[in-house]
Amino acid sequence: MKAVDASGNVYVADTGNHRIQKFSSTGVFITKWGSFGSENGQFFSPMGIEVDASGDVYIADTGNHRIQKFRSNGIFNAFIVSAISNMTNESGTQATFTVRLNFQPTDDVTLPVVSSDLSEGTVSTFGLTFTDQNWNVDQTVTVTGVDDSLDDGDQDFTIILGPASSSDTNYNGEDPADVSVTNEDDDSAGFTVSPISGNTSENGTQATFTVKLNTQPTNNVTIPVSSSDVTEGIVSTFGLTFTDQNWNVNQTVTVTGLDDAIVDGNQAYTIILGPAASNDTTYNGENPNDVAVTNEDDDFVGFTISPISGNTSENGTHATFTVKLNSQPSDNVTISVSSNDTTEGMASTPSLIFTPANWNVNKTVTVTGIDDAIIDGNQNFTIILDPATSTDANYNGLDPADVSVTNIDNDAGITVNIDTTSPGSANRIDGHDVYLFSLAFGSSPISPDWNPACDFNMDSIIDGNDLVILAANFGKKN
Repeated sequence: MKAVDASGNVYVADTGNHRIQKFSSTGVFITKWGSFGSENGQFFSPMGIEVDASGDVYIADTGNHRIQKFRSNGIFNAFIVSAISNMTNESGTQATFTVRLNFQPTDDVTLPVVSSDLSEGTVSTFGLTFTDQNWNVDQTVTVTGVDDSLDDGDQDFTIILGPASSSDTNYNGEDPADVSVTNEDDDSAGFTVSPISGNTSENGTQATFTVKLNTQPTNNVTIPVSSSDVTEGIVSTFGLTFTDQNWNVNQTVTVTGLDDAIVDGNQAYTIILGPAASNDTTYNGENPNDVAVTNEDDDFVGFTISPISGNTSENGTHATFTVKLNSQPSDNVTISVSSNDTTEGMASTPSLIFTPANWNVNKTVTVTGIDDAIIDGNQNFTIILDPATSTDANYNGLDPADVSVTNIDNDAGITVNIDTTSPGSANRIDGHDVYLFSLAFGSSPISPDWNPACDFNMDSIIDGNDLVILAANFGKKN
């Protein structure tokens, strides 16, 4: 079997002699290599032979059941390069391989060593030098994985062993096989969302949380931000945009609690972080976790009732007080209004009705004093506010405070009119001067059976319609 290279040189598999011979295109012998055996460069009945475009020769080593590759000069792999020991990793995991020469050089042999991608891996040395003394000693190259912030998956790169430099022509320009390496990615696209700093409240208390990306994007990443219930809380921004420069910087979202007038207890709601929009496919459509928030209620059921503006009186003086609800009801709230003593005072309305629209508007109750003709002094009475009726369970049956009122009495007692022109000593009874006076009743007597004669001592007498008081008793309490 034979093969011809691009220069016309002829390579012959000399099967019976277990060797390869090379001739020029004119049949001139150039070189030969090989012997019987199974070591590298040895053959057992080689038969097939081919030459590639670069001049490398491939031999079908039939008896050894293998194919061997040689340079055009018959040199078998001038360099022995091991496989890489393992994958590198972005966390800094290292891998190694070794290089040695296949035969002793006549002079130093130097190999350049470089990484095809310094963003994925670096090498421990930039060159290897072999001498005629250490040519068969393995020299180790350590490859270290390099970290990035991209979610780019495992990345393949190559440790390039360049063409050798040497004055030994068997090695000079010989190019050993490069070493393939894979750097494992330790990045995963995603979001870091902090917990909410606390509750919001209806009095405007705010809370915050932060968001950042886990990896550097290749393009801007925008996240929409919204509240699930804008009656409970609102957000400070409607969107967060991260770039390849600020991707790992926390961006803060401030949540502000909103007030309502309803006794609805603490209300849970959610700040929704929507799916991201980006030309970076590792982030586009990725949905960060939403943030749960609680808005604390500051409303309470009840009534605000003002003090009475003053006293009423029997001459018709009015007094007022006001009533309103403390929180918005879900339905009308009715309070019946009455006086516990209608002989002393009356309320201007039999009931108060509050709706979800006017619950916080003061309603005025006017109390009017009622007159009587009895000297009964100032009288206390009460305006009664009955328990509320409503389909709102918070208010139904809730009993507002009653209002105390005093009605001022305007009735006078007996008026005594003394006739100082009466004869005095000219009219004497039992040696006493006699004066005449009349009684005027400002109101009905407390007792209808009152008899003036019975309420005076024996020093007084009744003369017709006049009460005669002896002068000696004048000025005394009778």
